[in-house]
Amino acid sequence: MTEAKIPLDRTNADLVIEFAAINDATHSTRERSKRHEEAGGIHDDSIAQRYGYQGALVPGIVICAHTMPALVERWGKEWLKRGRVAMKHIRPGYDQDGLSACYRFGASDEGAHCEIVVMRDDVVLAVGDAAMPNVKPELPEDLPRTTLSVPEQIPLAEPDVLAPGQPLFTTPTLIDAAEHDRLLARIGGETGQWPYGSIHPVAYQHLTSHDAINSFEYSTPGIHVSGDTQMLDWAEPGETLSSSGRVVAVYERKGHHYFETEQLVQTASGRAIALCRRSVIYRTREVNAAQ
Repeated sequence: MTEAKIPLDRTNADLVIEFAAINDATHSTRERSKRHEEAGGIHDDSIAQRYGYQGALVPGIVICAHTMPALVERWGKEWLKRGRVAMKHIRPGYDQDGLSACYRFGASDEGAHCEIVVMRDDVVLAVGDAAMPNVKPELPEDLPRTTLSVPEQIPLAEPDVLAPGQPLFTTPTLIDAAEHDRLLARIGGETGQWPYGSIHPVAYQHLTSHDAINSFEYSTPGIHVSGDTQMLDWAEPGETLSSSGRVVAVYERKGHHYFETEQLVQTASGRAIALCRRSVIYRTREVNAAQ
């Protein structure tokens, strides 16, 4: 008989870290299309409240970023070359929330792994998992490797328009020391110190998120639902990064419209750094109900 899975929380975790969630609504005009500017951002109080939230949502990638130092401390800097972390966001986090990340570590023939649960008091906000595989996973053979500049006209992210296979565009970004410090400041707390020498993986998640935003015109704010980041190589501040990718799935669930993407983060020379997969609500229920 298979043993029932014990829910992971502070009482039975191998490790618990505490951190404060910080909302970051700093989006420069180059990071949003005009249509997306008009739709507003879910990280702004007034917009988030219009969609039924008590206030601006803390970006999911920021919450995920707080879980990473513990993984490097556990598995070493090699995790930044071939490790993986994934997280699904069940409930929103708000500015200055006191959160706990609970870890349960294990191992298998494929390598080390752990479960992660992020909580606010006794409420689960996110569930995830991480791994340190024995060998670096291979990339899908059909994964796009050519980076595409953002065209003057970009397609709409609307039902019956958005479809699997559509390419994603990119804006190459120099992650120099100043830009890296800015990204770390967006996380805050001890996580923002990052004494490991590499670019923090949140930079890969941030780049792919904004590349996906800039690849379409939106009528409502986008809401990050889940992310899965597979590290492929070490990158240090001073690298110019860009991404290549595509939409891999489009669907509707309970009135929300979702798309899933996969994007390969690369250096200017084409060296693969990370593979980021994401699920996003691109058109929310409020607009659907009004039409």
